[in-house]
Amino acid sequence: DRRDRALISTSLRVPLTSDLEACVCCTDMLLLLSCTSLSSLLGGGAPSRTLAKFRSPEVTQPQVQQEERRPFATTPDSRVWVEGRDLVFASGEQQHVLLQGVSKSLNGAASPPGFFSLSTKRQRSKHEVSLGVLRCDRLLSAARTKRWWMGPSFGSGAADVPGETQFLLCEVGSAYALLMPLVEGGFRCTLSGSGSGLKLLSESGDARVRTSEVSNALYVGVGDDPFTLVAESMAAVAERLGTFQVKAAKRPPADRHLFGWCTWDAFYQSVDPAGIQAGLRSLSGGGAPPRMLIIDDGWQTVADDPGRASGGAGGGPADGVSAVDAAASSGLAAGEAASEAA
Repeated sequence: DRRDRALISTSLRVPLTSDLEACVCCTDMLLLLSCTSLSSLLGGGAPSRTLAKFRSPEVTQPQVQQEERRPFATTPDSRVWVEGRDLVFASGEQQHVLLQGVSKSLNGAASPPGFFSLSTKRQRSKHEVSLGVLRCDRLLSAARTKRWWMGPSFGSGAADVPGETQFLLCEVGSAYALLMPLVEGGFRCTLSGSGSGLKLLSESGDARVRTSEVSNALYVGVGDDPFTLVAESMAAVAERLGTFQVKAAKRPPADRHLFGWCTWDAFYQSVDPAGIQAGLRSLSGGGAPPRMLIIDDGWQTVADDPGRASGGAGGGPADGVSAVDAAASSGLAAGEAASEAA
């Protein structure tokens, strides 16, 4: 089954069902995209709600790998290469120009093909280079819309690629190309479009953390099947960077088949023991008793929320302990109640 072949994961384990639920991993970043499926790209359809959380990478001075830099050579086993300043790929007997007018700051590693480095004359904390004109028929991108949310976008050119894009799947004729900006050391790369041009942005987020070179800035994979392309590309990036593993290399967690309940949509930040008990009774009464509970009162903040530091109104440590006790008293086995400070 095609869908069974398209299993992709980072720290999460997410299958591609009828909906495209693709784990996009740029090393330390976890990006989970949920949209209406590749049929939205191939045959239309509205995007659905995203289900993503983003964890910012720790900013550290990048360790630059020293290796030969040159444009991709045209060899029988190389399906992506730079010809002049155009990025070209082969699909069967046909060749396609994906990017026209790529900056000289972007170079391909001698091996393996598909990985690009960023090399400039000056050390900066932020680099922006042109990838030239994007030439494709249709595209699907996943971009960060908030600090912790991802959202899908659809279109036919670079103007439809929003800032903070971290996954870009392009349809070119009967073939597909996947562009994935990567994370290396303290530098995170993203894509954005302006007019007909596509840009690559690499930044540390700290003016004191600078570099003139990012060895693994961008990966470009090509193929005839978008599902296989995404799976193979994730495996190639995982092997190259060595900072994450794909699903096939992981042991599934023992609790993956447990039915669970997260309190967020029921109570938001007003979660309390009485509400948890009522929710557990309701689910059990409906024939779906949860065996795992996530007590979720919102994103962790860098400062104390008003009224919460001492366990006052709106929750806090005291309410958190009481909520777990409430879950246990409602029949949830010890060890199966999980408290989340997301």
